[in-house]
Amino acid sequence: MPSLSLRQVVCRVTRPLILTLAVLPLLASAQKVISSFSGPSLVAKAKGAEFTGRGFVPNAAVSISIRSPDGSEAHYSAVVAADGQLLYRVLPKSVGNHTVTVLDSSGKALSTTKFQAIQ
Repeated sequence: MPSLSLRQVVCRVTRPLILTLAVLPLLASAQKVISSFSGPSLVAKAKGAEFTGRGFVPNAAVSISIRSPDGSEAHYSAVVAADGQLLYRVLPKSVGNHTVTVLDSSGKALSTTKFQAIQ
């Protein structure tokens, strides 16, 4: 069996490593889910409004965080539909600017939108 030179050994080791490093970012970006969540910018306090989203992981358990004008936050559970869409009805308790954020099961923000509740 012929012996390999140091250069041949290095080439045999580094080629697969370089290929792996080149392909990994492509695989990671292919699995990245881009989600969106939106609704009306003005919401009547007494009527509320529906907020819709798409691009979420199908059938995933998520939390909806609603931050009120006074800074308090309320969290509600929801489940994404099998097609990756999310529908959530918000009934604000006070007038003013609100922030609605969809969080994954680890608490990471997936998408955020804002609205102003009016009388």
